[in-house]
Amino acid sequence: MQFMSKSAKVLLGIFTFLPLVILISYIGFFVSFIVNMATISTAHDQGYSPNNSLPFIQENMIILIFLILLLLVTSLGLLIYYIVHIMNNPSLKKNNTQQLLWALILLFGGFIGGIVYYFMEIYPLPNQIEKELI
Repeated sequence: MQFMSKSAKVLLGIFTFLPLVILISYIGFFVSFIVNMATISTAHDQGYSPNNSLPFIQENMIILIFLILLLLVTSLGLLIYYIVHIMNNPSLKKNNTQQLLWALILLFGGFIGGIVYYFMEIYPLPNQIEKELI
C-alpha cells in the first residue's frame, strides 16, 4: 500500500467526520420537528386549525428518513474502506492481533472507532510510520 498524500488524508478526515455531522444534524432536526409538532398540537387544542400540518409532517419525515439513509450509507462505506485499509496497512501486517483489534474497534465502535483509527493509523506523518516499519 502506498502512503497517502496530505490532501488525501485531509479529504478522508472530512469523510470520517461526516457521519458524526449527519448524526448531530439529525438530532437537531428531530428536536426541531418535535417542538414544531407540539406547537401545532397546542394550536389545535386552542381551537386553531392549522390546515398545513399534514404537508409539514410529510416533508419533515422525508428529510429525517433521508438523513438516516445518508448516515447509513456513509457509515457503511467508511467501515468497508477502513477494513480494507486495515488489511493492507503495512504497519499492521506484522501483527495479526493488532489487525483484529482494529477491526473489532471499527465494528463495535461505529464511526467513533473510525475517527480513532484515522488519528492513530492514517493521519500520522509518513516519516513516523516509516520509523515504525524499520
